[in-house]
Amino acid sequence: MLKKTDRTKRQYCEALLGICERKRLSKITIRELAEATDTTRQTFYNNFRDINDLISYLPINYLKTAQMDVLSTENARRAYEYAYEHRGFFGQLPAHAGQNSFRETFITWLENAYYAKLIGDEMDDDERLYRKLSIDIFAIGITNQFLDWCSAGFSWPLDTLLKAQEAALPEFAKQAISAGKPN
Repeated sequence: MLKKTDRTKRQYCEALLGICERKRLSKITIRELAEATDTTRQTFYNNFRDINDLISYLPINYLKTAQMDVLSTENARRAYEYAYEHRGFFGQLPAHAGQNSFRETFITWLENAYYAKLIGDEMDDDERLYRKLSIDIFAIGITNQFLDWCSAGFSWPLDTLLKAQEAALPEFAKQAISAGKPN
């Protein structure tokens, strides 16, 4: 059973997805979201700092809620399919810029998810730094690739996109996948 806060956040996510089907993301207001969820502006602010916080929260929460292992190509496929299903929202993300933008927030979240999976305390400083830098480059690259896919109207074949993403994965991550363990 979801906590009330989680249910409320889910309502805002669903409202945002629905409104994006007919309206530009940059034109959506807190008042409009509050009306769509039958809540108040204060309830919105009790859950999110601003609309950019909600915009970034939505895709990250989907990945967390689905408990998707970031190393899995199949989970990447499911995430891309979710984006395609909600292309009214995701198609507008490439234009989303500024403070707390989706791009910056998602890169940070993705980096941290990979760090947790692929960097161990037992590693020497050089290996830790090498992995961190490799993960940073990969996270930036696949986030940019995702946003480019959205900008291209989701027209790139998903298998090709996933193949390129998998090829760019650092070797130590590929080894962790084939070994079936994170470190």
